[in-house]
Amino acid sequence: MTTVVFKSPGLVPDLRLTVFGKEFHVHSAVLRLHSAFFRKFLDSTEKPSSPAGTRNLFKYDYVSVVDDDDSWGLEPISMVRCTSRPQQTKSCSFQPLCKLPSATTEALKDLNRVKTEQNAFEKVLRAIYCLSYDIDSVCELEDVTRIADFYCALPALSSSLYRGLWKDTGLITSWDGIFTNADTVLAVAKKLRHPILFREAVIIIVSQPGRWLCGREDFLSEDDDNLKAVVLRAHHRLCRLKLKADHHVREALRFLPITSKSVRLSWHPEDEFSGHDHYTQIMNKLKATTFNGNEKRVADAIRSLEALLKNNLVLTKPWNGINGGCGSSFYCTEVDDKDLPWDETETDW
Repeated sequence: MTTVVFKSPGLVPDLRLTVFGKEFHVHSAVLRLHSAFFRKFLDSTEKPSSPAGTRNLFKYDYVSVVDDDDSWGLEPISMVRCTSRPQQTKSCSFQPLCKLPSATTEALKDLNRVKTEQNAFEKVLRAIYCLSYDIDSVCELEDVTRIADFYCALPALSSSLYRGLWKDTGLITSWDGIFTNADTVLAVAKKLRHPILFREAVIIIVSQPGRWLCGREDFLSEDDDNLKAVVLRAHHRLCRLKLKADHHVREALRFLPITSKSVRLSWHPEDEFSGHDHYTQIMNKLKATTFNGNEKRVADAIRSLEALLKNNLVLTKPWNGINGGCGSSFYCTEVDDKDLPWDETETDW
């Protein structure tokens, strides 16, 4: 049986949490501070007392219990002993005191799932204790967020992510990362109320031209009107920047000298492939061309192009191909604080 002991200056672990056989020795005072679940239930008057004659090494002792719907949660060990009937309780290698209905016993014998749940739960505890941890995929981010949500510890997890997101982890660089799962990350970021992660997902979603085909209504897989409104506003912002750049470039090219014919011939704003790389080439040619009496129009065009070509990604900027070209994608949109779909004044949710 694996045991993980968390430390806190001046405190001795008084709470044991056993998750499918893996023990976590923690401090009730720390968990009460960061988890509404433990604040409410640790000293609940409805909790039965431990059976007489038992030796209590911890003031509080919780074990994982599986429900009929294949979900699980922590319950006081005394409650499990009092409520479990012989025909409902099975001995298993994960947790001998878990109430495991026959329909879910086989599911929990999947060691990968058990390890996933243990790992996600441990990372929630590490977030509560302000310890470092890595998130290696969007799936893992979902798992950790789900458990933090169940134990009412989302603020602690959200705050702790600021440290982990700057690392070179799979969440940023892998095929199962933000770029291929931006919709999922957007929903998770909303639940976590994490502005950096939320903005990153919005910018990536808006940057994908295929989502905005005429007549397409399923541009966002999440069925959330608030999220769709934020994404649409960000897309409209990108469209305005592109239209402004198109206008200023046309005005500048109208008055170019004949020697700049190469610039004129390369300008095809109506071409569906006229994306980031193409606009970059136009801007570079405008900067390298000598103008006579047309400096203001060219300066306006260059400023508009710079605004369109700006990369507002923060987490994924080193990995999005910016150094080798961005293809048809633009990462210039923004999300204002007032557009974030949550109340920023709330500290507990």
